[in-house]
Amino acid sequence: MAGSDDVDFCTQPTQTLVRKQLQVPVGHVVVSGRWRNSDIVASLQGKVNVLFEDSLGVVDFHPAGHVGVVYISEADLITASGYKRKLAKLRKAGQIQREAAGILVQMVHAESKLETNPFCRSKKQPSLDVALLRTLQCVPKLGEVKARLLLEKFHSLSAISRATIEDLARVIGKANAQHVKNFFG
Repeated sequence: MAGSDDVDFCTQPTQTLVRKQLQVPVGHVVVSGRWRNSDIVASLQGKVNVLFEDSLGVVDFHPAGHVGVVYISEADLITASGYKRKLAKLRKAGQIQREAAGILVQMVHAESKLETNPFCRSKKQPSLDVALLRTLQCVPKLGEVKARLLLEKFHSLSAISRATIEDLARVIGKANAQHVKNFFG
């Protein structure tokens, strides 16, 4: 990735580079080389493909080409030293607002997709036939085939529960007929 002709670099007065227009393949994250052998990279591996790049500048991770992540540790927050320098360099490069806007847009798109957000999905109710079949399959030792036969013959749970053992036995056999009668009490 380094040295590619289609990559635009923004040079800071301090000669720190911020990588722009980085191509990040789907399912990958580009990680700054300084994070090799770290716990965070070990946690990423196996979940996403990790690519290392030594010329990311102040950005630590690129989960997408137009999104950069600056990792701020708890120690940095307490001392308030390291992260302020990183943010100042990013601000000079004009990256902070564009990347923040990009992340917000991605979050809105991801959360608004019905298939990705379980709270937006409407739960489909099973058809009445499926619900009846599932209910009948709760009868001990009564499988799907015999439950279907009962529904085809009697058409409802009420009719099945009122049927005699002899009527049930003609459809599903004497032992299963007894289980059905015991189930419906």
